[in-house]
Amino acid sequence: MEDQRPPQFHRHREVTRRLKILLVEDNEADVWLFKEALNALDSPHELEVARDGEEAIAGLKQADKPPDLILLDINMPKVDGFEVLYFIRSDARLCIIPVIILSSSRDERDVRRAHELGANSYLCKTVDDFSDLVGDFNRYWLNRAEIPQILA
Repeated sequence: MEDQRPPQFHRHREVTRRLKILLVEDNEADVWLFKEALNALDSPHELEVARDGEEAIAGLKQADKPPDLILLDINMPKVDGFEVLYFIRSDARLCIIPVIILSSSRDERDVRRAHELGANSYLCKTVDDFSDLVGDFNRYWLNRAEIPQILA
């Protein structure tokens, strides 16, 4: 049966710019799952990975062009996601970047702390619906939300 909805309801928004996404994640399986899900969506965006908070902060300090969007795990070795989030929100050049927490923790204290530190969203990751989670992320953050451009 043919789709009877008006065109505006099933037309995808044209991607206007290629975003640079930083995924800060120490779990290699989650990194692989995220990459595979983005590839399945034919995402034109650039994905960089930092394997822990220390690497993320060092990369953000050195970057000529910071990422447009950051996906941040909380529980990581060396420097945790809360410290990374605090660093981002304390830096005048980085503070405008949307930060989405991507954590396996459903602890209300973690959710509250992430939002108090300035997270734009908090998503719980589970293996059984990881591709749906990435699809939802793609539909909202990469296709719907207006992401500010970072000024040099």
